Amino acid sequence: MKFGFRCNESIPALAWCLTIADGRASLVHGPMVEATPEFFTDGVWDGRFEDHRFDQRFFAGTGGIVRSDRIVLVGSSAPVDRVFVSIGEGKVVASNSLPFILVVLEDKLDSGDLSYRNRLMAVEDGVHIAPKWIRTATGRRLRLLYDETASVSSRGVRVSRRPPYDDFRDFAHYRDTLQATVSGLFENAQSIARSVRFDPTVSLSAGYDSVAVATLGAHAGMRDALTLRRPSPDDSSVLLDHLVPLQMP
Repeated sequence: MKFGFRCNESIPALAWCLTIADGRASLVHGPMVEATPEFFTDGVWDGRFEDHRFDQRFFAGTGGIVRSDRIVLVGSSAPVDRVFVSIGEGKVVASNSLPFILVVLEDKLDSGDLSYRNRLMAVEDGVHIAPKWIRTATGRRLRLLYDETASVSSRGVRVSRRPPYDDFRDFAHYRDTLQATVSGLFENAQSIARSVRFDPTVSLSAGYDSVAVATLGAHAGMRDALTLRRPSPDDSSVLLDHLVPLQMP
């Protein structure tokens, strides 16, 4: 399969859209998407960046891996990122952005359909039970990839679940696995092989989960967190605060 990619500086930095037709694949992407002849991605994973095996590792983001006879689209391990896929009219179109893929397809959402929010938010109940399809105004079906891969070749499209995670023996094994994963994500994000490197930052809320992630991140070398604050006790508005340093004992 022939593969070509082009950066468009005028679109959002991490947006991408792939069109596959007649044995050719064409990718249009924003300036912060990592794009090479072997793969493209907007995310990070707990493995060596140079190996681009994000279909086999914990993956925060979306992307695709180019093989000789196919392209493997990879959904995120986290429920906040999706790959939207359209199959029909002799081509496959995929994107990490719903507005982007609708523009490319010259389509739109159905203004009379009130189920979009419920269908997209159902992922909160679990990626494996959330609806996998939404319909557009023209009746086109968009497939949503959650923790899945889609192999696109001349033989068609084959969707598969990502490899399952190992069972945890005890809490110590669970914590060590989380720490190793977070540390691997940080190393990947800062790899010198990347065209754009960045320092991960955790967002803090009032819940216990963000504090746990901040603790793991601090042990991996993260030093800043982003949080929200109320300007005064009598003011109900919430403002975005500056970065706050993480303190480790």
